[in-house]
Amino acid sequence: MKNLQDEIESNIASKMMGVENGEEYAIEIYAMIKGIAAFCTDAMKELEADAFIDAEKNKGSIFHGYQVSTKDGNKVFSYDHIPAWVVLKMKMKDLESTSKQAWEMKQKFSNYVTDDGEIVTPADMKYGKHSIVLTKVKK
Repeated sequence: MKNLQDEIESNIASKMMGVENGEEYAIEIYAMIKGIAAFCTDAMKELEADAFIDAEKNKGSIFHGYQVSTKDGNKVFSYDHIPAWVVLKMKMKDLESTSKQAWEMKQKFSNYVTDDGEIVTPADMKYGKHSIVLTKVKK
């Protein structure tokens, strides 16, 4: 008897073959997989607390090809309470803003010049990866 993971993987692989053979629309299978992934993500969040308890009891065990272990959370430092840090962040935001404006002006073959006569170096710009936008339709 196949386990759930094997069954899902087999069904998705079959659908992907259908795309390769021209029997299925890639976007339709993509949307289906996105829905499955969202459901799985929600299910994992719901199970996480209980799974952590089980993981503590089953360290070293293997489930579905994954060896179980746990680790403590990473240290996370915050500097927002340090006045000098806040001032520097504000200066950085101002510099980012003027550099972006300088880039926009450069596109119009002009320079961004401060009140002091300084030519602002424009920011470098590159486009991010194109993406597919799927919006869940309410039933």
